[in-house]
Amino acid sequence: MAIKTDVFSILDARIEILERKVEWFEKFGNRSKTKEVLEHVIAIERLSELKSVKSYLEYSVHWQN
Repeated sequence: MAIKTDVFSILDARIEILERKVEWFEKFGNRSKTKEVLEHVIAIERLSELKSVKSYLEYSVHWQN
């Protein structure tokens, strides 16, 4: 069970970082700078992928006890 806990702890930490990054841009980001907009789009995509991976691991992987 420790492996599952460790994996989800890492995923949750990374998801939290990306959520804060996305939130920051939506509040303070400069939408006229192409580079910042692209970084924002990439952060959103990474966040989506991590949430998908987490869901897959939660419901599709048989974790040993």
